[in-house]
Amino acid sequence: MKKTIIALSILALVAGCSSTASSSASSTDSAVSLTSKTQDSSVDIDDEDSIETYDESSAVKIALNGSTASSEGSGITVTDTEAKITSAGVYVFSGTWNDGTISVNSEGSGTVRIILNQADITSTDGPVIYVEVADKVIITSVSGTENTLNDAASYDTAAYEDVTAAVYSKDDLVINGSGKLTVNGNSNDAVSCNDSLKIVQADLSVTAVDDGLDANDTLLIYNSTVSADAQGDGIKAGKDDDAESGTIILNGSAIDVNAGNEGIQAGVLLEVDSGNITINGSGNSASVSGSMNQMTAPSERQGTDTETGATEDTDSTTGATSKTQGGAGSGMKPGGMNGQMPSGQTDPFSAEQSTDDGTVSSKALASDGSIIINDGTVTVTASFEALEAPYIEVNGGTLDLTSSDDGINVTGGETDSLVINGGTIVINAGGDGLDINGSGTMNNGTVTIYGPENAGNGSLDYDGSFTVNGGTLIAGSAAGMLMTPSDTSAVRTAVIGATDTSSAVEIEDEDGNTILSYTSDKSWSVVEFSSELLETGKTYTVVQNGTKLGTISADDTVSYINTSASGTQNGMGGGRTQPGNAATDTATDTASAA
Repeated sequence: MKKTIIALSILALVAGCSSTASSSASSTDSAVSLTSKTQDSSVDIDDEDSIETYDESSAVKIALNGSTASSEGSGITVTDTEAKITSAGVYVFSGTWNDGTISVNSEGSGTVRIILNQADITSTDGPVIYVEVADKVIITSVSGTENTLNDAASYDTAAYEDVTAAVYSKDDLVINGSGKLTVNGNSNDAVSCNDSLKIVQADLSVTAVDDGLDANDTLLIYNSTVSADAQGDGIKAGKDDDAESGTIILNGSAIDVNAGNEGIQAGVLLEVDSGNITINGSGNSASVSGSMNQMTAPSERQGTDTETGATEDTDSTTGATSKTQGGAGSGMKPGGMNGQMPSGQTDPFSAEQSTDDGTVSSKALASDGSIIINDGTVTVTASFEALEAPYIEVNGGTLDLTSSDDGINVTGGETDSLVINGGTIVINAGGDGLDINGSGTMNNGTVTIYGPENAGNGSLDYDGSFTVNGGTLIAGSAAGMLMTPSDTSAVRTAVIGATDTSSAVEIEDEDGNTILSYTSDKSWSVVEFSSELLETGKTYTVVQNGTKLGTISADDTVSYINTSASGTQNGMGGGRTQPGNAATDTATDTASAA
């Protein structure tokens, strides 16, 4: 409910902005309050933040004519290479400027509005827009126009010491307007702000040799279209020397990121409230199509958690290996207890920074604190790890995540470091599908994992417990590191081994209706179904290609079909299967033909 109120608060603010409002519109000082597990944060969205119209009669107009620039009006000094704004007001730039910089040094109170009205500006020795001092600056691209800002490939360091972006602000900065704005950071970043950066109802495209968008404090993208093509981080918030800085809030926006390093990186909180976000890596993760069919699944979103282990067939994988467990904040190192990879396997960690194809984004979405996804669509086409943070919470939305290593990597160690309350999550992982350095809970939602093909990783990997109270989790992978949900879970789990992975494995109810199905183009040897659709007191049949593989009883916490044993370690209510540790087989029917 809180998130709905937040969304309505933003819409009310924007709706209250008259289309004929001038730059003198007063600030509402209204706030959008967002609460996460790690930080309470707020973002002020003032009336003027969304206004792109202005009063022609009072605005100062600057005409750009190739190698010259001229203006009439107060509050600005214009030469052929610099337009220096010294007081609050509205300044309209039109034309082409081959060698110019807009600088802002406004000591007084009030907002400086820079209006780009079909402006094409290039600087040959520094940034294009440089805000040294200002109460607040708003850059507006006028509707129906296309505007381009290009900085120099190298800066005059004497004049622009510590300036690192084509648009660089030492104070609060807002970018808005439905006109197209393209910013090319040829020296370093495209847009960088020492305070808060807000992109409100804007159409913005940035390219950069380092970071695309960079803010020290809060970075808000609201109801905008943003594309970032950066050799460093695509979108970033936080200071390296301040562990409590860096909040990114994405709301109602279409965002497309190509990044050489992190796709979207926040210091404290990365929150997705709505919109459509795509992170494109250049990576080494193979694209694999798969399908999950829940013919009678309820319309509400579902979720799942995993911890109980189960043994694999001795001949169903390339070999079983243990995994060295790292501490909080560390990745899970594949390999045996001695750190060696299984024969024929390559350590995916060696591909974190570069691949044969080029550089792959280390993480698509990452935070040093929390990632909260409330709604929207998040698509990661390639990455090293798709989501990484000490705490990750998914409350809704649609996530399609592809990674060469872990799909979701929770680096924390808290009791509930991963919480899935809803949404639809599809993970195609070369490493672990869900890697939880701590414990997790799934209360609702649907999670489908196309997991690793090598036995040194698993679809599920957690240190403490993974409790599934509702929803559906379907995960297929090699069986060497198989883990299943904790035995404290409310839902039932079926673990099914298969030698033929070219066709769907289906679970039928007592009436012969298919309720769960798994198909993958990847090679796999075991699939587990953890679902609230498996009702206590009922018996289900597992079928593949019309052949009965066996039956399961939902009275058992975990049932096994075509697996040799079900020995587990039971610390924290569950554990990882130990190959060769045979125990009483809980399968109600193993490998039975129809």
